[in-house]
Amino acid sequence: MYLQQIEQVLQIISLENKLVYLIGDMNINLLDADSNASKFQLQQLLTSYNLSTLITTPTRISLNKNSVIDNIFMSEPNAVELCGTQVCDLSDHLPIFIIVNMKSNRIKNHFLKEKLYSFTSERINRLNEYLINMDWSNVLNCEDVNVRFQRFIEIFVKNFNECCRISSARKIKKISRDKPWITDDLKIMLNRKTKLYTKYLKNPNIENLIELKSIRQSCIKFKNKLKKQYYSDIIEKNIKDNRRTWSIIKNIISTNKITNTVTSNSEIVRSPADALNDYFTGIAIKLGSSFNNSTLWKNHLTNNKLQN
Repeated sequence: MYLQQIEQVLQIISLENKLVYLIGDMNINLLDADSNASKFQLQQLLTSYNLSTLITTPTRISLNKNSVIDNIFMSEPNAVELCGTQVCDLSDHLPIFIIVNMKSNRIKNHFLKEKLYSFTSERINRLNEYLINMDWSNVLNCEDVNVRFQRFIEIFVKNFNECCRISSARKIKKISRDKPWITDDLKIMLNRKTKLYTKYLKNPNIENLIELKSIRQSCIKFKNKLKKQYYSDIIEKNIKDNRRTWSIIKNIISTNKITNTVTSNSEIVRSPADALNDYFTGIAIKLGSSFNNSTLWKNHLTNNKLQN
């Protein structure tokens, strides 16, 4: 419950794109060799919000056990000039401290360059064609599996960006207008998710996967919340105009509507229910006809006669 409350606070703070400090007695020993649930959850929380652990020496020392339960977690460790513990006997916990260079502590927004991708059938087909015609000998002839994987990712990402990335500023603006609920805060989260996905591709382990799933779920929840709020505000503004309100509702429904076509012998089936009905009602006649014309069952009975 305690860590869940911290996560809620961090989720709000992360949208501000500001320097983050998390300081205090967590009552979770990070020196403990045994991986318990609380330690694992805390480490997952720190990595999900890009917080570095600054205190690595024991903050509580006894005859039986040394532990690090007091700590400082920070989003910009490069700004730290000095940190650690001090010798003080006022408590059984050693005090922790941090000195930060505030001049170099300006956080730059790394997400200003917008990246949008399109996954139309035309672009995907072009990507497949590029990958098929690509010379993969540099990957296949490599004996080191890690280097081979890295080369594969580099080739794939290069072709993926060339085929699916939208480079036109006009198209990017059009897509932004089509999805007006996508705010700058959501874009920051989506870019952060992309960075974590790249991190997972470079080092596919369980920790990076859990970290990726966590931010992915946060993005989905936040996007759904923004989308719901956007349409709620529009409907609220037009609540007295019934025609406009129903037009908005119709537009919402149509954007989520997916039309699936059923084909049979390369022809579109207009009424799938009637087609299924015709198939099952006529299958007995077809089976009977094929049974009469086939000699397999006659040969089987002839060769496997029952003994008296």
